[in-house]
This record gives sequence, C-alpha cells and structure tokens, in this order.
Amino acid sequence: MTINSNLLKNTTCPNGTVLIRRTTKNDLIHAKTLQNHVKRHVTSYPSDKAKTSIGTGSHYAVMQTRISEYYGASAKLIVYGFPNIKVDQSTISQIWVLGGNAGPSDEVNAVQAGWHADGYDTGCYNLHCQGFMVISRDFSPGMEITQLSTYGGIQKSIDISIFKDPDEGNWWLTYGEERSLVGYWPKELFNNLEKSNEVDFGGAAYSPYNEPSPPMGSGHMPYEGPNRTCYFLNIKLVNKRNQLYSPKSVRVRLLSTRPNYYGIDGNYDSGYPDGYKFRYGGPGGYTRMKDV
Repeated sequence: MTINSNLLKNTTCPNGTVLIRRTTKNDLIHAKTLQNHVKRHVTSYPSDKAKTSIGTGSHYAVMQTRISEYYGASAKLIVYGFPNIKVDQSTISQIWVLGGNAGPSDEVNAVQAGWHADGYDTGCYNLHCQGFMVISRDFSPGMEITQLSTYGGIQKSIDISIFKDPDEGNWWLTYGEERSLVGYWPKELFNNLEKSNEVDFGGAAYSPYNEPSPPMGSGHMPYEGPNRTCYFLNIKLVNKRNQLYSPKSVRVRLLSTRPNYYGIDGNYDSGYPDGYKFRYGGPGGYTRMKDV
C-alpha cells in the first residue's frame, strides 16, 4: 500500500496566537447534523441493550475494544473525500474514547477525533461550542484536509492521538507522525471520564429519512483490498503509565450495523510498517423510509 502523510503546515499563526478556522453558515448547518449524529453514537450504538442504530439514521463499521481501562488511543487514518455528500448527511472516520458507557446513556462521556466529509445532551463538533482548548499555531479542529487518497492510487493519511495527562487529568489531542500537540479537553468537562472503559475505531455514516446513506471510508467494501478500500493502521491503545501498546485480537470485536452496505474485516498485527490494522467502509445506499 502506497501511503503519504497528510501533514501540511500551510497556515501558521503569529507568536502568541492560535489557529481558529472561520465559521461559515454551512459550517453551522453541518455542525447541527454532526452533533445529532455524535449524540446517537453514545445513546444508541455502544450499548448492547440498545437496538444498535436501527431507526436512527446512523450506521457504523467499527472495531470495538472489550470493557477495560484505557487512557487514550492513536492510529493512522487513510483519508478520502466525497464531493457529493449532501448538507444534511455526514460520513466520519475517527477514534472514540468512551467513559461510562456500561451505565445509563446520559452518563456516557466521550472524546473523539478523526476526519469527516459533509456537503451527548452536550456534544461538541470542532470548535462550535466551548470546551476544547487550542494551543497549536499550526493545527486546529475543523481544518480542511486538502490531500486526499485516490482509488487505486496513492493513499493519503493523517495521524491522530488522544491521551490523558496523568498529572493534570486533561485529555490531549495530537496530530501528525510527530504527535504535535493540538490542544486539550479540560477534565472539568466530564463527569465520567476519569478513565476510558472502551475505545472504538472506525467509520460512521448518517442520512435522514428518504435519503440513501452516504459512502463510508473509501466508498468501497473491504474485500477490494489495498489502495481501494479504507484502512486504520498502526492502531495503539494507552495504558495508565501513558505507554502505547497494540490491541490483541481476542480483546476486540468487529461490528457493522449495516453489513450489506458497510463492511469491516482484516484486523491483525501486520508488523512493520502498518502495525495493527483493519479495513472498513462501503458504498452506502441504505434508505430509511418514512411516510410523508
């Protein structure tokens, strides 16, 4: 698989300032769609008691860790673009670090980061609500990723890490192979994230009633293989001592809530250079019908 890093520093702020993307009208529309989609992930997807995403419009293809103790996660995410996604749809590829998801849905906390394309009672998308503290002059949530993968060609990627500061208790976000600090979620935002008890990696797609669901990943099923389907690579978890380690296949499960439309498979430790990985995605096309 031919992969190039997608780490670009096209915009750098002056000393003493941080990078904040200008908010447009379309951003606010997208934010509302994504916020509802994000909220559904913690209220309808993680709980085995729930009916997964049936009836919600949200569909998932994820690798889910078993309930345990986690203090962060990292991965290399292959990035694709979909110019025809409608304004009320979204497709997401990201890491979810979840706390309290074994209990009532209103006690679930989450931090999440990755990439999305789009045309809990609180939930934040990029910087459209208060909470996340940006410290970087080069990177900020909501930045446009300009270099995208080509089906059958060069694959572009981003590197994302989330980890808990063992001293201060805040949750930090890094970007790039150099793990450049972007900013942090203050610990005061959470009431149930002293530690994470589950980490999810993968894709999600959302569409409203009477609209076919959008593509996920590369828009192609996993069986198409390298340079054609989408991958998570170099997947790591973080322990209490802030050390990175690879998942064990017996400690994770693969889940697709719409397997005819989105797939996920091939999770194993492949060694250098891709490490622990899996492939996922699909063309979408599932339509929830509602009488009008």
